[in-house]
Amino acid sequence: MSNSINSGIYIIMNLVNGKFYIGSSSNLRNRKKEHYKTLKSNTHANRYLQRSYNKYGKENLKFEIVEYIENDDSKLLEREQYYLDIYYGDTNYCYNICSKTGSVLGVKHSRETRLNNSISKGGKPFYVFKNKNFIGEYINIAEFSIDFNISYKRIYSGLKEKGFLLDGYAFIYKDNYSEDKLNEIYNKMTFVEKHILVYKKSTKEFIGEFDSAKICMDFIKIKKFSFYRCLKSKSKSTKGYIIIYKNEYSDDLLNYLYNYDSFENYYKPFYIFDKNNKEFIGEYKSQSEFKRIDTKNYNVNECLKGKVDFCNNFILIYKEDYTEDKLNEIYNRINKYNCTFEVYNKTTNELIGTYNDISLCAKELDIKLYIINNYLIGKIKHIKNYIFKVVS
Repeated sequence: MSNSINSGIYIIMNLVNGKFYIGSSSNLRNRKKEHYKTLKSNTHANRYLQRSYNKYGKENLKFEIVEYIENDDSKLLEREQYYLDIYYGDTNYCYNICSKTGSVLGVKHSRETRLNNSISKGGKPFYVFKNKNFIGEYINIAEFSIDFNISYKRIYSGLKEKGFLLDGYAFIYKDNYSEDKLNEIYNKMTFVEKHILVYKKSTKEFIGEFDSAKICMDFIKIKKFSFYRCLKSKSKSTKGYIIIYKNEYSDDLLNYLYNYDSFENYYKPFYIFDKNNKEFIGEYKSQSEFKRIDTKNYNVNECLKGKVDFCNNFILIYKEDYTEDKLNEIYNRINKYNCTFEVYNKTTNELIGTYNDISLCAKELDIKLYIINNYLIGKIKHIKNYIFKVVS
């Protein structure tokens, strides 16, 4: 069931024995994550639900929404109490420890009580800072993660000093805290947390300055990998935007990026010849024009750059680079081995077959034809798990 409302009553159902836990939340999605995280770490506050998880496994505990409710705390508690009044005390059905609502986990504890309980169970308290300002002391990483919408992994990495957050936060275990330690963390974070400038490439309009990569990624709606790949690329461009670090900015760099065309060669005209007889087939204005006609060709760009000699059954040469000598050079290289060759299994040295037709070999071994040809003429040295030996 899908619903724009993310507030309501839920149950966690044991699919094996039919028992369930009843709860309510103003953020069902986060509450689900919190339950499964604590169950996985064997720290869930409801011992009956934890035992059920340990015995039957996550796959047999299903989180189900019973009723969506507009975000109204009093209404949520009222409806949760309605279901508890029906099922609480029935050991055939209900896992809940407490018969009254008032806490997401069955028993309402003060923050101080929860902190002391966690410490008694071996938890390590930690301090949280935002832009060097003290936010508070915490013991439950999952709780902080949900409340502040920061991933559990990033908080844990910060505490273990494997990395630091990009959102201005610093995390330090209480027993490791010192002012020097805090300054050290923020000095490292300064290197990571560079301000980012964004421009519209088509109009040269300045879009804005962002003080964190996360905010910038959310604005452009781009994934993390693509975002950082863009910042490292020569064009610094993605989705019509130019993205640069503020400390790298200069007027000359920006003008260069406005005029940079990473697809310059993509639109250069080129000739196509039959690789078997050098017959001229045609001229194309761009690679995209050719690919629209022959969509099975995936190596057009590699062929034009000279990384491979032919694409499918074609020789491709940029119009501006074409000479008859160049065509003959490629043709002779391709046909250097009109030969008989044997193929062996590289691991067992077992003979797989003898061939005098590269196309047949490529089809039977499921290897691209140009790869076999490039192996035979010495352009590459290995092909998967095969050894090729020329017989004659």
